Amino acid sequence: MSFGRKGLNGAAAAIPASPQAIERVVAPPPEEANDLSRLRNETYREYVSARALVGEDAARARWQERQSDEAAYRGGLGRAAPNPKSVGLAYVLWFFLGGFSVHRFYLGKTESALYQLGLGLLGGVAILMEEVMVGFAILCLRGLWILVDALLIPGMCAQVNERAL
Repeated sequence: MSFGRKGLNGAAAAIPASPQAIERVVAPPPEEANDLSRLRNETYREYVSARALVGEDAARARWQERQSDEAAYRGGLGRAAPNPKSVGLAYVLWFFLGGFSVHRFYLGKTESALYQLGLGLLGGVAILMEEVMVGFAILCLRGLWILVDALLIPGMCAQVNERAL
């Protein structure tokens, strides 16, 4: 005697049969808990409750409808439009506020922006402690790094915009 998959065509055969199979298909790893995984979990819960209330065929139709909703979500209909970073604005930030590494914060390079700020603070403290040559050398390295950023900004923008898609 067969239960569950008798006479199902290929599209309906994608419906998982056991709770363990559902957990493998539906339950994402904890670090990937996002809108898409919540949609999958809601879809399966609706399928199970519908199967109990309206029968296998109606539940299967609802499942397939939600699966198409999930496919539309993956296609970008459920995501917010990416906010591309402007190379021009990054250059303006670099020119006027480069000493505070604002251009790096704008482009999502927070860690390296904090390193640049830390180098500036370290150089300033060294000068205040009368280690003028050491402080001057640190500030020169930081200034060189900020100048090199002028060449790196287009690539950083492209990388951030690519990641947003």
